[in-house]
Amino acid sequence: MRPMVLAGAGTELVRGGLASEFAAMLGPRRPTVALRVAFVDRHRIRQPVSTICAAIGLAPSTYYAVKKRERDPSERVRKDRELAVAIRDVWLSSDRTYGARKVWRELQNRGVDVARCTVERLMRNEGMRGSPLARLHQVEPVEPVQF
Repeated sequence: MRPMVLAGAGTELVRGGLASEFAAMLGPRRPTVALRVAFVDRHRIRQPVSTICAAIGLAPSTYYAVKKRERDPSERVRKDRELAVAIRDVWLSSDRTYGARKVWRELQNRGVDVARCTVERLMRNEGMRGSPLARLHQVEPVEPVQF
């Protein structure tokens, strides 16, 4: 296959060079947007962003939108970060035994107004789970009564 030459801003880039480097880095799977953005960040010193984006199949507007969200996250992301800290504090103070319902109840007791589904979502995203052993009760077998 003959490599394509992209001309932009007075520089030339052999498309096969960046694209093949990118493909070799990832292997056979389709790269996520985050991986593509990281790749552009690493190579933007040598080439213009638009040229790199064309070589790896990423729209420049997508790249700039991701960078804007990194600089100025949404209100939900900011609130989720604060809540995740409070949730982790409650979860760790319970020796990692509380599930979402008990963590939510404890947050309510501490005066943090949050929905239970939000606690469930954040705990799931952070990999926090209640201990299934905390639910088990040791019950001794009872001898049957004979009359």
